[in-house]
Amino acid sequence: MPELNFAEEERKILDYWDEHKVFKKSVDERPAERAYVFYDGPPFATGLPHYGSLLTSIIKDVIPRYWTMKGYRVARRWGWDCHGLPIENIIEKKLGINSRKEIEEIGIDKFCGECRNAIFKYDQEWERIIRRLARWVDFKHSYKTMDNSYMESVWWAFKTLHDKGLVYKGTRTALYCPRCETPLSNFEIAMDNSYHDVEDTSVYVKFRAGIRDVEGKKVPRYFLAWTTTPWTLPANKALAVHPKEYYVEIYVPSRGEVLVLGKKMLFKFFPHDGEIEYSIVQDDLNGDDFAGESFEPLYPHAATGDNEKDFKVYAADFVTMEDGTGIVHIAPAFGEVDHQLGSREGLTIETTVDSAGQFNELVPDWQGRNVWEANEDVVAWLEKNGVLFKEEKIFHSYPFCWRCDTKLLFYTQNAWFINVEKIKKDMLVQNEFINWYPGYLKHGRFGKGLETAPDWCVSRSRYWGSPLPVWECDNCDKRDIVGSIDELMQKPNEHKITKVTFVRHGETEWNVAKRTMGHTDIPLNETGKQQARDRAVTLEPDHYVVLYASDLTRCKETAAILNEKLNLPVHFDERLREKHWGDFQGQTDEFRKKFWKVDPSYNEGETLEEVEKRLRNFLAEIIEKHKGESIIAVTHGGVKRVVKSMAEGEPYESMIQRGYKSGNAEATVYYFFVEDDKVRVLDLHRPIIDKITFQCSCGGTMRRIPEVFDCWIESGSMPYASVHYPFENKEWFENNFPAQFITEYISQTRAWFYVVHVLSTALFGKPAFTNALVHGIVQAEDGKKMSKHLNNYPDPEMLFERYSVDALRYYLMSSSVMSGENLNFSEREVEDVYKKVNILLWNVFTFWKTYAHAADKDSTLEETMPSRGHILDRWILARLEELIKQVTQNMDNYDLVRATRPLGEFIADFSQWYVRRSRERMKAVHTAASGTPEFVEARAATNTLRYVLGRLSQVIAPVMPFLAERLYKGVGGSAVSVHLIDWPDKRGEYEDIHLLQHMGAARKVIEMGLAVRSEAGIKVRQPLEKFEIKRIDMPQELLSIIAEELNVKQISMSEHFSAGQGWVSKEDGVFGVNIFTELTPALQLEGMLREVVRGINHMRRDAGLVITDAIVIYYEATGEAQKIFTDKAEDLKVSVTAVKLVAGKKEGLVSSDIKIDGGVVWVGIEKK
Repeated sequence: MPELNFAEEERKILDYWDEHKVFKKSVDERPAERAYVFYDGPPFATGLPHYGSLLTSIIKDVIPRYWTMKGYRVARRWGWDCHGLPIENIIEKKLGINSRKEIEEIGIDKFCGECRNAIFKYDQEWERIIRRLARWVDFKHSYKTMDNSYMESVWWAFKTLHDKGLVYKGTRTALYCPRCETPLSNFEIAMDNSYHDVEDTSVYVKFRAGIRDVEGKKVPRYFLAWTTTPWTLPANKALAVHPKEYYVEIYVPSRGEVLVLGKKMLFKFFPHDGEIEYSIVQDDLNGDDFAGESFEPLYPHAATGDNEKDFKVYAADFVTMEDGTGIVHIAPAFGEVDHQLGSREGLTIETTVDSAGQFNELVPDWQGRNVWEANEDVVAWLEKNGVLFKEEKIFHSYPFCWRCDTKLLFYTQNAWFINVEKIKKDMLVQNEFINWYPGYLKHGRFGKGLETAPDWCVSRSRYWGSPLPVWECDNCDKRDIVGSIDELMQKPNEHKITKVTFVRHGETEWNVAKRTMGHTDIPLNETGKQQARDRAVTLEPDHYVVLYASDLTRCKETAAILNEKLNLPVHFDERLREKHWGDFQGQTDEFRKKFWKVDPSYNEGETLEEVEKRLRNFLAEIIEKHKGESIIAVTHGGVKRVVKSMAEGEPYESMIQRGYKSGNAEATVYYFFVEDDKVRVLDLHRPIIDKITFQCSCGGTMRRIPEVFDCWIESGSMPYASVHYPFENKEWFENNFPAQFITEYISQTRAWFYVVHVLSTALFGKPAFTNALVHGIVQAEDGKKMSKHLNNYPDPEMLFERYSVDALRYYLMSSSVMSGENLNFSEREVEDVYKKVNILLWNVFTFWKTYAHAADKDSTLEETMPSRGHILDRWILARLEELIKQVTQNMDNYDLVRATRPLGEFIADFSQWYVRRSRERMKAVHTAASGTPEFVEARAATNTLRYVLGRLSQVIAPVMPFLAERLYKGVGGSAVSVHLIDWPDKRGEYEDIHLLQHMGAARKVIEMGLAVRSEAGIKVRQPLEKFEIKRIDMPQELLSIIAEELNVKQISMSEHFSAGQGWVSKEDGVFGVNIFTELTPALQLEGMLREVVRGINHMRRDAGLVITDAIVIYYEATGEAQKIFTDKAEDLKVSVTAVKLVAGKKEGLVSSDIKIDGGVVWVGIEKK
């Protein structure tokens, strides 16, 4: 068979899966009540997939394929992360703006519109690459964090947390990005280690605290403090000392001052060499001795105010003697511990820096200057005013914004927090119910993170995100947290919101036939009627006031069935009709998609603009008529696409292109309101949601606060928000929570895994998932981060074409990255997999295809019965059962490394031991007469080979889905796909642990014997007379295999080895081998024969001959070599399927000079 182009074959299989809807069948054919749920964290669509995202996607395909084969229904739905700084930063660059002020100048509406439009820049590329990767996932019905339904579930969660007392608004110090002008969470920075090693200025500053009498002089006294952020000094309000550490006061004559500092730090500034003279004024003072003492403000403008608690020394346990002076400068507005101390002691919290990271009016000397840029000026001021003791440069690790790479500030602000401290113990308890792989993460990185987790700042001063559902009165202090859009509808607001539930009609026969209906009046079929009845169950009668429907029969029938339960007034309206498709009506959907907008000769009927116009007219009329009410509109799939396009901004053609369509009887809810006499879709995003105000009981106006959620709130809400819980799918979610599986890379232990766990514990008192597989990071081969700029990694798609997707999947799943370690990606190692797994296994299949009997090829795989007669057949069956047991156990434990590596080991054994050892007996299918023992044995062996290939295709299916499919169909599997059959069951009759042990011992003996031959310089093709084995009991069948492998005439078991000339032995403490190496003329002749047979078989292969092709051999030999063609003529003919030997050369043949011991013989072959 020709060599397989794996990449081309993979593309064919993708088309085959699409044509036969194999993915859909793999889900639908499993029982709904036996669900296996895994949570798929949504990626941003603002960039293309990289090796890290490909790795995660492969895992998210391997595990679901496995559990599907185990009989579970594993729904897989793609999701998109749409909000937050990543997309905002892209739009800022596009628009050439750099601040919140500029965003508000161009308009929040325009800015958020640009964000929405940019979301799906790469979505089709993602879908194409993910498909090529063989990952099965539903893109057509993807969830998006920007959908109203998703955001509504986030609102519900926030309100629920608030009602539980787990949400508060407060002033705290948090990491803050002055470029993005928003706070960030600690875990956002820790996730990808957004700390950079930087050089900063640190200063030792003197704080004046009275006068000391020293040696009859009045000497100024100072507290000596250290800081790495000189820009915070104008906001200083206190100093901190450790209550139990010792401090000293020293007099420095050369400086004419008394300094107070930690005793342990004394020699850091004043070493024993006496270079700087000083004397002890007071020794062994406790930090507590200074508590309450006052000092003078450092910066004159800071002295304003009359808070008597400011500018004093306080005792604090966080002070250390490891760095600095043992005295800490406290700026309550710019540090977490600073703020905690300031809040506890009642200090003034004075913010001297604005939201853009610039000094404000409280620091007039540097007002408008960026604090980092002004640092040196602050130091110069300190020196000029005589309070700088020392300046030095330090190299330290400092946090930067994970999106814009701006140096962060620790900044005090008023924000919304989830009280993590309240649920911390419960979070730790729930962690005990999670199986982590690798296991050390449970109480290590993840568990330790839970123990030290601070309260979570969940509000962001940004624009493109889920809005906080908090309305505050502009007249009193009332605050209202809204948990749903329906709840918002009930508020006394001037923009009365109308809820419209659009229901598509039930199924028709033209739906089944995939024919374009348009205005063609087709009734429901029985399935469609049942779909309508099922939909009616989900609709609450008391919720709606009226039902509108298209006047086409399929909608009228659907409406009638719904109304059996709802009992509403019904109005039919032709404006709800499907798009008129003109010449396309009655044609197949495929035909329409092919020629619509392509061939202008076809009349398309209505344009989309015309459909949208009549739909807008309908909406304007009914929204005005039903303000503040809920109605139902029964319509068509195309109309629902138009509504979706109006509401979400996605073009109609884009939905057609990506295959989106509403299911029959599917319901979709949209909310509308009237503004300036125009009907608007209620989009929960800013600025539309900000327009919704309502009256407070005091008479004031309730307005929504401007903040949006930290997008990690949305990510953490994925389990319930992706299914619109609790507004839809309530029973399903509650029956299938927590999920069985979650996976991401290791940094997500501090991010996505963490936020999901926080919200799940807080909302449901359960872990969100029971099994977490955490992988490491894929790096370039040199250990650096993969970078397009550095061009230090191979293009993934090039790799797909060169080595196949399956090779990449196997490589990643079997690598150390699956154990949480980092992987230096190696193309050479992918190539090794390609050669040692793909090609090796394909060659085994090719061998079966070549030697199998024609009648066996025509039967199905399921009809094949393996043979248990020959020891090699029994061994490979036992070896296969061992493999299935290994892979099953490790897949169940989510240990993909130990589940994948045995596949390659088995394939090596299968090819290089079983097939190689069985090759000659299998050839007899074509060389032996039908019915002879040799023929029967050969046919049984090829059937065993086929059986193993079939079972093996099932075992490799999760990791190598393409090759599995090709093998399964190639050996005659009767199912549509290997991915639709069950995981291989246990076949106890084939298990044989003793045979596996004996075969392992035999192969070890062979390995040692070959080593002895090699050390003696004797080729394996040269027969030897005797071979002895020590310390092993071996079945006779295996002794025969050992003898053949080592090419020895006699083999014996012995406790004591023979000795003397010609004997060479080797022992390893377990086994011992002894081989007689002297050669007789007869043995030498046999060795020469084997060399010639090998050479002729190479020529047969080069000539393209098959096993049944007979040949004539022409030869030219001298001396002892002539005996090969005379004394050994019959042996030679049988070995190479020759019918005749002819002495002498003949031109035009496939020929070769074959080297043998003692010379060279010329051989040419001719097909008979």
